Amino acid sequence: NDNLMYGLVDIRTRDDYTLGYRMIMSAGCLDESHALVAYQHHESLDGTGYPLGIGGAGFHIYAQIAAIADKFDALTANRVYRRPYSAHEAYELCAATGNYWFCDSVVKAFLHNIAAYPTGTVVELSNGMVAVALDTPRGRSVFPRVRVVAGRDGCPPGTDSEIALWDNTGLHVVKVLG
Repeated sequence: NDNLMYGLVDIRTRDDYTLGYRMIMSAGCLDESHALVAYQHHESLDGTGYPLGIGGAGFHIYAQIAAIADKFDALTANRVYRRPYSAHEAYELCAATGNYWFCDSVVKAFLHNIAAYPTGTVVELSNGMVAVALDTPRGRSVFPRVRVVAGRDGCPPGTDSEIALWDNTGLHVVKVLG
């Protein structure tokens, strides 16, 4: 097992979060903020998380950063009890957590750096054209640069057309097709 080879502990119960905290603190090379990330990354700002159910100011900012990244990852991962959410669905769900599960500033900073429509996502635009997301610059999470692959009539466009949605007011993604 690679985890055992690298000395990592598989933490499975709420009580074991204290073990991770203590291991990091006893390492001597990291401060308490690092240990709090391991200990609190399943907490929520509203106090409904675990292992302690702390909230508010007790939920360390670094733990919130790790927690929202963990939440996004969990949402976009396949689970035995549900299909994975697409990136834009997980983006929307995370956007709704500001000042509820995480500080609003943490949510905004996280979403500023996530592409709601990752490279390769096929989308329908507000003008009826079909396009493929090419890339998304930081801070333009819902406005990717796209290549139009089909016009309103479903036929290929006459020219190779790339559009930066952040520069085209009124043009936006209305639906993810694949």
